[in-house]
Amino acid sequence: MKRVALIEPVGGHGGMDYYDFGLIINLVKNGCYVKLYTSDNDLSFDGAAGVDVEKCFIGVYGKSNKLLRLVRFFRGLFRACVDASNNKLKNAHFQFFGVSGLELATVIFSRFFFSNIVVTIHDVESFANKQSLLLDKVFYRIVDKVVVHNRVCRNEILERVPEVLNRLSVIPHGNYLDSDFSSIPRELAVAELGGDPSKKMVLFFGQIKKVKGLDVLIHAVSHLKSRRDDFSIVVAGKVWKDDFSIYQDLIDKLDVSDFFKLDIRYIPDEELAVFYSAAYCIVLPYKKIYQSGVLLMAMSFGVPVIVSSLPGMLEVVDDGKNGFVFESGNALSLADKIDYALSNTAVVDEVKGSALNLMRLNYSWEVVAKDTAVLYVS
Repeated sequence: MKRVALIEPVGGHGGMDYYDFGLIINLVKNGCYVKLYTSDNDLSFDGAAGVDVEKCFIGVYGKSNKLLRLVRFFRGLFRACVDASNNKLKNAHFQFFGVSGLELATVIFSRFFFSNIVVTIHDVESFANKQSLLLDKVFYRIVDKVVVHNRVCRNEILERVPEVLNRLSVIPHGNYLDSDFSSIPRELAVAELGGDPSKKMVLFFGQIKKVKGLDVLIHAVSHLKSRRDDFSIVVAGKVWKDDFSIYQDLIDKLDVSDFFKLDIRYIPDEELAVFYSAAYCIVLPYKKIYQSGVLLMAMSFGVPVIVSSLPGMLEVVDDGKNGFVFESGNALSLADKIDYALSNTAVVDEVKGSALNLMRLNYSWEVVAKDTAVLYVS
């Protein structure tokens, strides 16, 4: 039996709990033993049969002193590694968002406890900092196997560290079809959000940061307002290393505030159903992205997507077939796509069905877990 320590400190703090749950449940079905080492607020596995969980990363997130949180992180990592070693878990599997000094220190420390280290890199390069090529080379030399979610990530890693080729696997992010999402009538959802049920709601959802292109959407609305007024834009999410006043000033300058409803905060999982049920479509006007959980969630929930023409998006979305694509960074192109989607309900319904089929066929957790299990040693 392949015995695995999935060391994933983020958990419920950053939406990784659903990813952990889908992967681990299906790894167990594939004959693996998996123990999850995670944060103190991850409730995904509470009561789940056959899943061992150690909540050893306590007080790592929040607003307390950064140095104190760093000490807590390595205390949790030490506890995880020692416990895994005592339980004869040969494989360590980490989930990282980019590679920095912290990730490098993590795998160096873990190297003393595990014979096989697998890392899933969700973002090849952090959007906040430019990575060091030397750091990359050292990091990828230490780990045994690397997982990325698409060919864009694979190619970017190989450009920087070509020697990792034979240890690099492309395994997609799984779908959200088995989540607790329960659709509610659109009219009720719109009313709960304080919206106008006579207008079609266009949703911008998730972390608000510079690369997410909210400014492109705002400019698109300024083009669209002269054509129609039967829509509203809901912006829901927490600001991350950005200044929302810049977007508010742009909304005011372009005189489009009547079209926007702003809900600028962290949106907990239990509120997802309201936002996605209310949405006629969801817009992802990203300027840079490697993969998107919001994209897969929307397609799994039957909400049509309008995405920018970035390579990572184009690996998933086929324009007019299972979603809509506009020219990246082009607000007029985005306005045209929103206009088209709002005007063509029959096409939108076909797109929703095709997106759901894609999620079932190409993004099932069964396939993800089967391909991941191959990377572990017995």
